[in-house]
Amino acid sequence: MSARQTRCCDDQRERYLADNVLPFFAQFKETGRSTSITRTANVPGFVFYMYMVSKADQLRPFVIYVVEENGAKVVVNILPDKFVEGRHCAFEAGQWKCPDFR
Repeated sequence: MSARQTRCCDDQRERYLADNVLPFFAQFKETGRSTSITRTANVPGFVFYMYMVSKADQLRPFVIYVVEENGAKVVVNILPDKFVEGRHCAFEAGQWKCPDFR
């Protein structure tokens, strides 16, 4: 990767964090009581399907991808306000309904 490509990626990463991730988590009060975890598809790692409770007491879904790179666990993607059907638990009629991964 050239210095120019690296700079471009750094700029995009910073912009994504500033425009999407930080404003989402600025409303953070606590994590929700539901987490589903699956393995990543092509590399060793996991995907966490979670919720946060906002300061306005709203459940807001998000996804975190964690993979292993050179023996270290690395967060490679964060998707705020992303609900994934069949992966996230859903809060319905006052209770959590979670996917059956068996």
